[in-house]
Amino acid sequence: MPTLALINFNIVCATLGGFISVFGLVSYLFKERFYLSEALISLLAGIIFSPHAANFIRPKEYALGSEQNLEEITMYFTRLVLGVQLVLAGVQLPKRYLQLEWKSLSLLLGPGMAAMWLCSSLVIWAMIPNFQFLHALIIGACVTPTDPVLSNSIVKGKFADKNVPRPLQRIIVAESGANDGLGYPFLFFAMYLLKYTGMGGAGYSGGAGKAMGLWFYETWAYTVILSVVYGITVGWVSRELLHWAEEKRYVDRESFLVFAIALAYIGQIEHLLQAAFVGFFGPIGVGAIFYLSVCREFLQGIIVDGKVRDDAQKVSEAVDVVVWFLVICSIVVHGLSIPLVKAGYHLPRTISHALSVGSTPEAEPVPIANVQHTHSTATQDNSQGRKRPGAPRSTTLQIGRPVNLVMQEPGNEATSGGNTLGGTE
Repeated sequence: MPTLALINFNIVCATLGGFISVFGLVSYLFKERFYLSEALISLLAGIIFSPHAANFIRPKEYALGSEQNLEEITMYFTRLVLGVQLVLAGVQLPKRYLQLEWKSLSLLLGPGMAAMWLCSSLVIWAMIPNFQFLHALIIGACVTPTDPVLSNSIVKGKFADKNVPRPLQRIIVAESGANDGLGYPFLFFAMYLLKYTGMGGAGYSGGAGKAMGLWFYETWAYTVILSVVYGITVGWVSRELLHWAEEKRYVDRESFLVFAIALAYIGQIEHLLQAAFVGFFGPIGVGAIFYLSVCREFLQGIIVDGKVRDDAQKVSEAVDVVVWFLVICSIVVHGLSIPLVKAGYHLPRTISHALSVGSTPEAEPVPIANVQHTHSTATQDNSQGRKRPGAPRSTTLQIGRPVNLVMQEPGNEATSGGNTLGGTE
C-alpha cells in the first residue's frame, strides 16, 4: 500500500517550491504596482510557514534539536547569502568605481559608519536598563552594517528607475556591500575589551593592552586586510580568465553576461535631500544576523570555571533579542516605506478631487424643447443625398458641461438661460 512520505525534506521542497511558484505568478503586481519588497513578503511567508503557525518549516528539527547546531546553521547560511549578494553587488558597479568614488565611500565607511555605531549604541544603552555602555557597543556593532539584500528594494525596480538617480543607486549598493566586512573592527573592539577587562578580566590576563593587540592583529590584519587582498586577487584572476576564455571562444553568451557591463562615471551624493535618503535607506537584515551569530559564538567561548562568564552570558541573551527585533522592524519599515510614500502622494490628491467633484453645483434642468437640433446623417438617403420624408430628427449635444434634460408640455417652453447648447438646425 503506497503511503505519503511526509518527511522534512519533502515538506521543505514542496513549501519553498510552492511559495516561489505562486509568488512568481504575482511578482510584478506586488513589486511594481504595490511596491512591496521581496524581503517583506518573504518575512510574512516565513512567519506563516513557521512552527508558530502552519508548522511546515521546522528549523529545530533540522538541527537535531540542538540550539548550538541551529546557530551554526544560521551563521553559515547567512554567510553564504551574504557572499552571493556581495558578489552581485560588486559586479553591478561601474569599472574603476572605487577609484573614482573613494572620497564618497571613505566618508560613508569611516566617519559615517563610526557615527552610526556610536549612535546605535547610545540608543541601545538608553533603552535597556542596567546595561553597561561597553555591552551596548557590542549590540550596536551588530546592527551598524547595512544590508545589501534589503537595499535592493530601493535600488531596483520601476520606482528606483523613476525616482532614484542612478549615481545614488550605485553609492547605496557600494556602501551596503563594503560596510559588511568593516563591521568586524567595531564588533571585536568591544568584544575583546569585554573579554579581557569585563568583571576585572576574570579568567583572562593581559587587560586592555592584550585586547588592543588582538584587535589590530586578528581583526584588522587577518580578517579585514587579508580578506581585501584575497578578494582583489580572486577578482583580478577571474577577470583575466574571463577575457582569455572569451578571446578563445570557450565561454558562451549566457556565462559571459554574468559579468556586468560597466557604465559611465557620474557624480554621487550632491544634495542634502539625497544624503538624507541614503541615510534612511540603510536597512539591516542578513548581515546583522550573521554578526549576531559571530557575536554569540565568541561570547559563548568566554568560559570561567566551566561555564560562560556572567557578563558574557548577559550580553549574549540581550544581543539575541535586540538584533532580531531590530531586523524585523527594519524589514517592515523599509519594506513599507515606498508604498506609504506613494499612498501619501496620491491620497491627498484623490481626496481633494473627490471633494471638488462633490461640491460642484448641479446644472439647472434644460427643457428638451430648447435644445437646438441638427439633422443626423442617418436621416439622409445614402444613394440620393436627399432627406427622407418623415425621418426622425436627431439631437446633437455639445460635450463639455453636464446638462439635465426635461420634457415639458406644449406651450410651456422656458428659456434655458446660459445653458443653451450649440448646434445648427
